[in-house]
Amino acid sequence: MKERSLPGKPVVLAESTQRRLAMYALAASAAGVTMMALEMPAEAKIIYTPTHVTLVPGKATPIDLNKDGIADFFLDQYYNHTSDVGMRLSACQYVYSISGNVFCYYHRTGANAIRVTESNKWAKCNRFGAIIKAGDRFDKQIYGEGVPLGRGGSTSFSGPWMDGGKGVKNRYLGLKFKINERFHYGWARITVKIAGPRHVTVVLTGYAYETVPNKPIITGKTKGSDVIHVESGSLGALAAGRR
Repeated sequence: MKERSLPGKPVVLAESTQRRLAMYALAASAAGVTMMALEMPAEAKIIYTPTHVTLVPGKATPIDLNKDGIADFFLDQYYNHTSDVGMRLSACQYVYSISGNVFCYYHRTGANAIRVTESNKWAKCNRFGAIIKAGDRFDKQIYGEGVPLGRGGSTSFSGPWMDGGKGVKNRYLGLKFKINERFHYGWARITVKIAGPRHVTVVLTGYAYETVPNKPIITGKTKGSDVIHVESGSLGALAAGRR
């Protein structure tokens, strides 16, 4: 006897179940399953990664916003003990290595950029609640070494992130980067502690990006139904800085 097929009936999942499935898919992607670099459906989602990394001078710190195993940006802290400049802090998309030290540098094929001040001299030191969006002033290099956040000399400091030698707490670097040839906006939260001209501690405490292309993001937003937390390093080893 030939089996009769029963008519299909669509199954509608509860909203909570759909959300759990979406978060599971995100976790799987961060662990290495290809999902087009975590691009989400039409509704906006902010992917937030809490972390606590103290920069090591001469060793650029990668920021992999979308967890695809490729660093989207680097933070570079460098001490030059033969110069009055002393210390510099920069952000960039690419780095190079000389004598064991890793530095920011400008690569003309790079598309990722950092929000800068109106004078186009420094990376802008954004406060909590700022909006990072299209139309802001972005750059990918100043002085050929990425975008500087600040400098410290033997007697003084320059740049908004140094705040005249007082440092800053929980300020936000505005970011613009490409996923599948479309721009997304994000931020990195940074604290700068200064104990002296050559004693500057820089800590990266979290970063986030908006999954919808060209949609603005609010600095510091880490709570709400549109925010997904991804613990740094908890979903598999991510290859930092491959280009």
